[in-house]
Amino acid sequence: MFYTSAMIHTTIGSFQALNAAAYVGVVNIFLLSIFIYSLAPASGGHLNPFITFCTVTTGLTGFSRGVLYIIGQTAGAALAGGLIRGSYGKDLTKL
Repeated sequence: MFYTSAMIHTTIGSFQALNAAAYVGVVNIFLLSIFIYSLAPASGGHLNPFITFCTVTTGLTGFSRGVLYIIGQTAGAALAGGLIRGSYGKDLTKL
């Protein structure tokens, strides 16, 4: 999702749009909805490691399954960050 969002932001930004952040925000709402809808049967619908941690502490998700979800979610975010850095280079992705 992060990689797709970055690509959309770059595309909209290349047209010199004044409200690029607003367009990207709206697109992220739709992307997040699509990802939750498609991944809900496998992951319970939560894509955020903090939400997963909360479901583990409240007992809604088992401990071992929760740990695997957190590892997968964190690894996926790191992979997306690496793809963005690799696609755009260090100059455009400085913190």
